[in-house]
Amino acid sequence: MPEIILSEVGIDAWAEAWPMLESAFAKDFPNGWPPHEIQKNQDAWDPANTRWIECDGQRVGWIRLEHQDDRDWLDLIVVKPEFQGKGIGATVLTELVSDARSRGVPIWLSVHKDNQARNLYERLGFTSEPRDERRVFYWTA
Repeated sequence: MPEIILSEVGIDAWAEAWPMLESAFAKDFPNGWPPHEIQKNQDAWDPANTRWIECDGQRVGWIRLEHQDDRDWLDLIVVKPEFQGKGIGATVLTELVSDARSRGVPIWLSVHKDNQARNLYERLGFTSEPRDERRVFYWTA
């Protein structure tokens, strides 16, 4: 397995992060991203809670994780399409789960029902329940 580290992002990193997000979720927007979705994601950009995912020294994605009092909220995990399916997401999630457990908190996230990442969350032992008609909550014990 290649070396994977999480590193800090700068305040101006959105210009690099956006193309990663756009391509990672392109299948969800076959006609292109609607302007309101682009703006929503840009408005949510939060360098304090965002880390680059680096694999063998190359930026391959990013995460947005907020440490709350009673849980860690994994708002987004982005892996460039050409690096998906190579164990990078699993490695990152395993490390995040380990860190959260060492602090005595679970990780929570929400995902679309048709997102293939659900297989990964279930394989890693996350528990799930429906959030609404489109999304599912997942959390660790």
